[in-house]
Amino acid sequence: MEIAGSAALVTGAGGGLGAATAAALAARGVTVYGLDLEKAVAGTTAPDGVTLLPADVTEESGVREALARI
Repeated sequence: MEIAGSAALVTGAGGGLGAATAAALAARGVTVYGLDLEKAVAGTTAPDGVTLLPADVTEESGVREALARI
């Protein structure tokens, strides 16, 4: 399956498995938007092709605000 040129939204992208998933997708040519808590995103350097956005995914309003920035 070809995924290059598509876009993905990855939660927990500020570290751990979320960060690894975001980086792997970006390496395959996917434009990645990564959501994570403000404290997880602050000071984190995103891999090429990944845009980190602070958002608490347990709050609908926070997710809506993050998506509005895409």
